Amino acid sequence: MSKHNKGERLNPEVLTHRELSQFLESFKPLYGGVRDRAIFATLAFSGLRCNEALSLRVCDVNLEKGTATVIQGKGGKRRTVGIGAPAVKFLTAWLNIRPAGGNYFFCTRRGKKIDTAYMRKIAIQQGKRAGIAHRVHTHCFRHTAACMMADAGLDLRHIQIQLGHNNISTTDTYLRHINPARTLDAIRSMDWGA
Repeated sequence: MSKHNKGERLNPEVLTHRELSQFLESFKPLYGGVRDRAIFATLAFSGLRCNEALSLRVCDVNLEKGTATVIQGKGGKRRTVGIGAPAVKFLTAWLNIRPAGGNYFFCTRRGKKIDTAYMRKIAIQQGKRAGIAHRVHTHCFRHTAACMMADAGLDLRHIQIQLGHNNISTTDTYLRHINPARTLDAIRSMDWGA
């Protein structure tokens, strides 16, 4: 298996509900494990890009409302996104041990920002630990979130806003590309299902 290089286009893999659950349960209950699990849960239940999640500051996250404000998303755009309820318990566990000080919501013990290269490495390691047969990478959590939103009946316009796409046609193409078998015609009421 070749190593992933920055800028390389990855195949659009999607985690099943079971795989996502196995992945999130595979973390050890230590500082790094609690934090990293919270990061991946945020990706999976919000659709944020990895760098967007890692750039969140403490003041950008409101767990009571279940929201996060992305100050500079792709293209420098600001947007507020919902964080699915299943992620909140992992985020709360992280806040209980998060060190005081530092601006970044997800941080090192010294309050510094987490690097995206580190998260790519953890995605691969935890995917293997969780027994997931296909490759797991940080962007597959965004793919998974998009599919869960579509399957649960969220309107295409809302998915567009959540993902931060400029055009609704991009969102439509994105959903068809990541899993052509899933269509928006099969929509029912929103339920994250995890």
